[in-house]
Amino acid sequence: MTNNLVAFELLNRALKGAALTSEQLALLAADPYTAFRYAVGKLGAPFPEGEAAIAQSEEFSYHYARLIIEGRWEPGEAAMATSAQYAFKYAKSVLNGRFEAGEAAIATDPQLALEYSRDVIKEPFALGEATIAQIAWIAFIYAVDVLNGRFEAGEATISKSAGFACKYASLFMGARWDEAESAIIQDEYWAAVYAKDVIKGRWVEAEEIIAQGSYSAYLYASTVIKGRFVLGESAIAKIGKYSLDYARTLILGRFPLAEPGIAQNKDYAQFAYEYARDVIKGRWVECEAIILQSAHLSFLYATNVIKGRFIDGEKAILTDEMVTLNYIKAVIKDRWLEAETEHASTPQFYELYSRILAELNSEECT
Repeated sequence: MTNNLVAFELLNRALKGAALTSEQLALLAADPYTAFRYAVGKLGAPFPEGEAAIAQSEEFSYHYARLIIEGRWEPGEAAMATSAQYAFKYAKSVLNGRFEAGEAAIATDPQLALEYSRDVIKEPFALGEATIAQIAWIAFIYAVDVLNGRFEAGEATISKSAGFACKYASLFMGARWDEAESAIIQDEYWAAVYAKDVIKGRWVEAEEIIAQGSYSAYLYASTVIKGRFVLGESAIAKIGKYSLDYARTLILGRFPLAEPGIAQNKDYAQFAYEYARDVIKGRWVECEAIILQSAHLSFLYATNVIKGRFIDGEKAILTDEMVTLNYIKAVIKDRWLEAETEHASTPQFYELYSRILAELNSEECT
């Protein structure tokens, strides 16, 4: 049996309460894993005999410093300094500050270099900047969270990412960023955002791209042009919400290209009702087949659009007691025999129904 297996067997025996001889303890202490586990699981305290072995492992050195020593442990620093992961963890969770011996290793990992700079030393980390500059999102966050300004070493990388380039230009460039526009113009959403936040006006060269996305076209029309964007209308027309808002706030009238999609999609029933109310400002027969499937929307359509009975929607209205009562009060304004039949077995309905009829009679008398 190898020494490692012997040490592991001795550890198990010790953890179960067996007493070990000095020779057995020496075997256990010679292996980094068993020495660390003995300190944590058996002693809950430093294990001087095993520290030389523990110090050979970056992983167990870190855990020994954190869990047992609860502070700086110089014997393990040489091993921890060779590992970006454990050098960072040691600095952050044990030292709560710089670990200069481990900075060369930390500097090889872009994300750890960023986090070391931002969360541990809380200042720029020059040694890690070349690595940080290799990944767009990390370089961007370094500029925002650490430098609070331009990170010139990372700009070539950031400029290749449409989203981060757009955000970076908006935050730090103060003007158009020519080097990034070839990447930004490939993405319809970020091209629209770039026009809005950086150019602060139309970006004619990008409009064909922007026009391909429903949201990007709507965003560009509403925040950049602040009016119709004819090139993007076929894309806008694909989404009910954008079509409704585009007609209601930008066209200020009907948007025929979008109407079939709104009127025939049951998922757009709410938009269809609002389109009839706010855009057409009157009855829209083409959409009624989807509105009449909802008691609530049928009631709203009757009261706010037709301003009278919506016969085709009454079947749905009758399925909901409270909507039925509100419909009687606001639209029928009299006894409604169909409602009496539908809800004949509901005493609470009849109580409220009688109260509404009494109020209506009182209003007529006055």
